[in-house]
Amino acid sequence: MAVNRYDDAKAWYAISTYSGYEDKVADSINQRVNSIEMKGKIFEAIVPKEKQIEIKNGTRKVVDRKILQGYVLVNMKLSDGTWYIIRNTPGVTGFIGTGTQPTPVSPKEIAKIKKRMGVEDPKFSVKYWKPSAGVISVYFFTVHTLADSWIHFRMDMLPR
Repeated sequence: MAVNRYDDAKAWYAISTYSGYEDKVADSINQRVNSIEMKGKIFEAIVPKEKQIEIKNGTRKVVDRKILQGYVLVNMKLSDGTWYIIRNTPGVTGFIGTGTQPTPVSPKEIAKIKKRMGVEDPKFSVKYWKPSAGVISVYFFTVHTLADSWIHFRMDMLPR
């Protein structure tokens, strides 16, 4: 009987890849998962990217930039089988961790990366008081910072 040397809990793991091959590796992992029926063990492979505005020759263009160059994040239950599938995917150089043991990425770090990616942006619902005899019916808010239970924002008084 084979003994599983890994914890079978679902977690995010960072995988080192050849630079420039991150998208190919993530697509390859997703295809392998679908072809060998590992959907219950390997859930998602993503390349962390953020949208940036690039200005070239006076034209503005929105481009995707990689947050972690040379890395792919994989959400999975680590076992000998999943380790073998990921490790033998073309373009993968290895797991990130101490020695030969892959180390999961902390949920706090994953939340920061996803927020930076725009996947989990906080949603704000701002309630405002409207004077009964007031002329302005719509206010526009720009949220600057969140601190505990306070929201710091700038309010434009003229409607757009």
